[in-house]
Amino acid sequence: MGLADVATAAHDAASLSEVRDRIRRKILTWYVWMGLTLAVVESALNFIEGRHALGIALALFSLLIAVAALFIEKKPERSEFMGVLATFLMLLGGFVYIFESGFISYLSWSFIFIPVAFALQGVRRAVAWVCLLVALASVIFLAYPESPIGPVMLREWAISFVTVFLFALLFQFVREYYEGLVVRLNQRLETLATTDQLTNAYNRRMMENLLNHELDRQEADQEDGFSVVLFDLDHFKRINDTYGHQVGDQVLRSVADLARERVRPSDYFGRWGGEEFLVLSAGTNVATATEIAERLRVAIREHDFAHGDSLSASFGVSSLAQSDDLDSLVRRADNALYEAKARGRDCVVTASSQPEAS
Repeated sequence: MGLADVATAAHDAASLSEVRDRIRRKILTWYVWMGLTLAVVESALNFIEGRHALGIALALFSLLIAVAALFIEKKPERSEFMGVLATFLMLLGGFVYIFESGFISYLSWSFIFIPVAFALQGVRRAVAWVCLLVALASVIFLAYPESPIGPVMLREWAISFVTVFLFALLFQFVREYYEGLVVRLNQRLETLATTDQLTNAYNRRMMENLLNHELDRQEADQEDGFSVVLFDLDHFKRINDTYGHQVGDQVLRSVADLARERVRPSDYFGRWGGEEFLVLSAGTNVATATEIAERLRVAIREHDFAHGDSLSASFGVSSLAQSDDLDSLVRRADNALYEAKARGRDCVVTASSQPEAS
């Protein structure tokens, strides 16, 4: 798999996650509104059949579910909690219905709460929800001295409820493990797609994306412009030839660390290729970008590298001009860098403010 494929996979994984979340919230909305409809229908039927107290109780539960449904519409990020709450309220209404009407077959609906709670709230919160449901159901049971549920049926229901609970708990543990694994893999894909593996700086592809994004933002919002600093390590081949590539790699890592410590928090820093690095400095003019470059030049010159020899770097700086595109902006910085090499290296050269003719 190439870098472009990895980047595409990371982007597709993130998009898939967003689509999944939207579908999940939509299903939850439908689910809660369906529960509300059933509760309203049951309330109306009980009023028609003369069970007014039960009808009022179910109407109150319907009102609470309606509040939950409206809350989901206003706060979609809380939809999972409200989905469990709506199910919880429906089941409490169901327990009241059982003891008021004697329709014990309604008890089978209690099992739906367990997978719903685990699927929407995770292991810890689901266990708390189930314990709360059992506690309130017990209170309702004790409030009716003449229970329509006999001891044998209550025992069988309890055994079934615990069995479903344990299987749901096991399934949720497995599910959360693999969901966590997918998240970690997606993070790894994103890192591979955007980061240079040797220096942990952004790679060239990511820097180009950031530059294009900054160009689009400048065009759309008329921002204050930005600058790029392109620098190259002087006589780096000599280090590889003298000390070996492992030492050369360590030098590149050290330079990347130095640069990250000295650029501004709002700047972006990446490896442009080989021993070349680039800094994208948003909201800066050429004078400020030159100061950043000079600060980096001095830091590299004064740093004690592990191989013992001193090291210098040459810098080219360019700022966005009115008719610039990505190629012309970076090309002017690159030409300024070559000019710095021609002047004897270990210096900063500022490019012309006008794009060069193609």
